[in-house]
Amino acid sequence: MATRMEQATEKIALAVLQNVSVIVEPPLSMEKLKKNFYARWPSEGSKFPMNDAMLAARNAVIASKEPVRSGWNEEEGTWKTPIADAWDEVVAETVAQYFDKAWKSFDRGDSLEGTEILTDAVRAALGYIAATREWPHGTQGELYNVAEGLATGSLPKEDDNWWEYPDTATDEGAEFRSFFAASMGRPSSVKFGLFYDSQDGSDEEAVMFARRAIELARRLAEKKVVIP
Repeated sequence: MATRMEQATEKIALAVLQNVSVIVEPPLSMEKLKKNFYARWPSEGSKFPMNDAMLAARNAVIASKEPVRSGWNEEEGTWKTPIADAWDEVVAETVAQYFDKAWKSFDRGDSLEGTEILTDAVRAALGYIAATREWPHGTQGELYNVAEGLATGSLPKEDDNWWEYPDTATDEGAEFRSFFAASMGRPSSVKFGLFYDSQDGSDEEAVMFARRAIELARRLAEKKVVIP
């Protein structure tokens, strides 16, 4: 079964391929793109699912194009594609879609589902940031390390102990660390009735945690990951 990070990554990658399929000349078959994409993705147990998806999507476009000589890049030895430029925009759109979907769940009274969806919004944003740095981001623990890396400027080492780890986080980094932990912890908090007795209050708080976590991650990473 795909992890939630893989599910978010797949959603982004397919949207990237859909966008690219209609802007290249001649247009590409989405069915062919998907077939070529899934031939290379996912890579089971990968620590870099979004990096793998970026490469698989790029190769899917290359494999789907007819070998027109004018598209050949002699220096890089690859077929030119607009795939690399598509990810920023699609990640932003996907994050916004997750927020919209979460509000719909809240409107139905399903707070647990809504907060779970918000964690996917955070995963999509942080996974992309991690991928641009080639930081591991496949598991929940690796995502927490990404958050720590953004907060302090460097990834924790495997043998680091929390009581010995030098805290180099800026004030904004420390704030991000808190909001990230809160955003990822919300589903269990809602499930077990913590934080608020009022459902409206808990829903608004969950959205605030996720929105602020993404906003701070974007600032710390200096990436254009737009939030709604």
